[in-house]
Amino acid sequence: MSKVTVREAAALTGKSRETINSATKDGSLSYTLNNKNHKVIDVAELSRVYEVVKTLEDLEKESAVSNSQPPSEADSQEWRARYLEIKAKAESADDKIEMLEKHHAKQTRIYEDQIENLQDSLKLAQEGHNKATLLLEDKSGDNNQWQAAISAVESRVANQEEKIKEEQGRAHKILRQNQLLKKALEEEKNKSFWQKLFG
Repeated sequence: MSKVTVREAAALTGKSRETINSATKDGSLSYTLNNKNHKVIDVAELSRVYEVVKTLEDLEKESAVSNSQPPSEADSQEWRARYLEIKAKAESADDKIEMLEKHHAKQTRIYEDQIENLQDSLKLAQEGHNKATLLLEDKSGDNNQWQAAISAVESRVANQEEKIKEEQGRAHKILRQNQLLKKALEEEKNKSFWQKLFG
């Protein structure tokens, strides 16, 4: 059982490749896939749908003749055009790769600079933190001294207030005594001669 490609089927039937492909797509011509994932059509199936105008032997002869003949100028131009197109695509791809590599190198430099700046900032922040810690420790020592001084002043003020209260107490007591003496003197002055004499 012989199987042919779409190109060979078109050559056997005299139809175009598009016609053969359309028939395989709409299901009017059955096909299978070969190990290269290309469509292949059984010759018996092909002859069921189309009139076969050539034999496989004819195709082999034509292929041998075309291989033995040098390519025509049109074929050469077609191959040259394809070569130039592929070359241009390859050069474009090389340019894109080079551009991407430059972009990658630039981005890498930017990231490295950012990392370096962040490391410097972190170092400065750490140094600032250490200085702040030292200052706080110094200030805490100063705070202790201030607190001791304030406590001493408060103690002196409290002592003075206590002394003032004591002095005020004494003064109040003396004033009271003076008032009592004054009252007694007034009473003594107001006594009559007889009261003074007989008590």
